[in-house]
Amino acid sequence: MRTRVFLKFVLAFFAVILAATVLLGFLVSRQFEQGYSETLRQGLEEKARLVAGRLAAAAPADREAPGNLETLVRDIARQANARVTLIRADGTVLADSEADPAAMENHARRPEFVAALHGKVGSSTRFSATVHISFLYLAIPLASGPWQGGALRLAYPLAELDRKLAGIRRRIVIGSSLAILAAMLLAAALAASVSRRLHRVVEFAGAVAKGNLTARMAVDGHDEISMVMTALNQTADRLEESFSRLADDVTALERLENVRKDFVANVSHELRTPLTSIQGYAETLLESGLLPDARAREFVEIIRKHAVRMAKLTADLLTLSRIELGRHEFRFAPLQAADAVEWAIESVRQVAQARGVALTAESVPEQACVMADSDAIHQVLLNLLDNALKYTPAGGRVTVSARPTKGVMEFCVSDTGAGIAAEHLPRLFERFYRVDKARSRELGGTGLGLSIVKHIARAHGGDVRVESEAGRGSSFYFTLPLAPAAAPVEVA
Repeated sequence: MRTRVFLKFVLAFFAVILAATVLLGFLVSRQFEQGYSETLRQGLEEKARLVAGRLAAAAPADREAPGNLETLVRDIARQANARVTLIRADGTVLADSEADPAAMENHARRPEFVAALHGKVGSSTRFSATVHISFLYLAIPLASGPWQGGALRLAYPLAELDRKLAGIRRRIVIGSSLAILAAMLLAAALAASVSRRLHRVVEFAGAVAKGNLTARMAVDGHDEISMVMTALNQTADRLEESFSRLADDVTALERLENVRKDFVANVSHELRTPLTSIQGYAETLLESGLLPDARAREFVEIIRKHAVRMAKLTADLLTLSRIELGRHEFRFAPLQAADAVEWAIESVRQVAQARGVALTAESVPEQACVMADSDAIHQVLLNLLDNALKYTPAGGRVTVSARPTKGVMEFCVSDTGAGIAAEHLPRLFERFYRVDKARSRELGGTGLGLSIVKHIARAHGGDVRVESEAGRGSSFYFTLPLAPAAAPVEVA
C-alpha cells in the first residue's frame, strides 16, 4: 500500500510538472517567435526605406547602364544584410541580389507586393522557389524616382530565426529538466512522508478490525492527516471505553442468564416428584371407585389433566435448561437416517390414524448415516411430528423426508395444515412462543417443543429453519452432520 501511494504522488507531480514545462516552453517559444518576427519586420522596413532612398539618389548611369543596376542592388543587399528585389508596377522583377531577374516569375500576385501597390507596407513568410529557403518578405511602395509605382522588397532568411528558437528551446529543456529533477526529489520526499503516515493509519485500522482496541497512532504535524489520525485515536478511545462497559454488562447478563437457567432447572427438577405424586393420586382416586359423586370425579379429572400438563412442561423445561447449560450428555454415534425416520413414524402412527391424517416417509436414503444421539433425534422428530399432527385436519397429510446436501443430512417434516403467517416465522423457535395461544393450550402444547428442537439440532452442529404460508401448510427442516463412512452404525 505504501509503494502504491508513493508512486501515485510521484507520478502525479511528474505529470503536472511535465505538462507545465511543455506549456511554458510552447508559450515562451511562441512569444519569442512573434516578438523576434515583429522586430525583424520593423528592421527590414527601416532598411527598405534607406535602400529606396539610396536607389533614388544613385546616379542615372548607375541606374540605367546594363548590368549596373544588378551590381548596385547586390552592393546594397550586402550592406543591408538582406536580399533585395526591385519590382516594376506590373510585377516584373527588375533586379534581385541573389537571382537572375530574367529567370524569375512575375511577382504581381505576391501578397507583400499587392499590399505595396496599394500604398501599404506588405509582409509575408514563405518558402522561396527561386533560392529554395524560407524568407520573411517585406515590401514598400516606391512613390518617386524612376521606378515610381513599383515596389522595393527586402527578404531575410528565417534560418537565423529557427537557430535562435532552437537555442531557446534547448535552454528551456535543460532548465525544465533541472526543475523536474528538483521537483521530483521534493515530491518523492513529500510522498514518502505522506505514505508513511497513511501506512500508520492502515495498520491502526487493521489492528482495530482484529479487535485490538488498545492500538493508537503517534500523531506528528498539524495538517489534515494529523487531524484524521487524532480523530481516529479519539474514536478508538471511545470504542475501548464502550466495549469495556459492554463487556461488563455482558458478563453480568451472562451471570444472570446462568442463574436463571439454574433456577429453572432446579425448580423443574423439584417439581417433577410432587407432580408425579399428584398425577398418581388423581388416577388412583378415579380408578378406585371411592368417588361415587360425578362432580367429584370431574374435579379430580381436571386435577389429573393439569398435573399431566405441568409434568410435561417441567420435563421440557428441565431438558431445555440442561441443553443450554451444557449439562445434557449426548451420546454421539453413527445413526441411519432411515431408521431414525421409521422409528419416529411408528411412534406416532396410531395417533395419525386416530386423527385421520396420512403419515408417510419419502426420499430417505437407506444407507446414509448421521452422527447423532439417537434418543435426542427421536425427540426432535417426535416434537415436529406432534406439531404437524395437531395442526393438520382429518384427510390431510404429514410427510417425513431426508436428503444429503453440502456435507449434512437435511430432515424435513411437512404437513398440509393451516400454515403459519409470515410475521410469526422469525420467532417460531423461541421458547413459549405460540401462534395461536388458546388453541395451543387446548391441544396440550407447552410452547417449548420447537425451542427444544432448535437447541438439540445446534448441539449436534446443525441448524433449523421453517417454510410456511398461511393456508398452504408448513415444512420444518433441521440438519445433522453426516457420519464418517467407516464408523459403526447404531440402529434406532
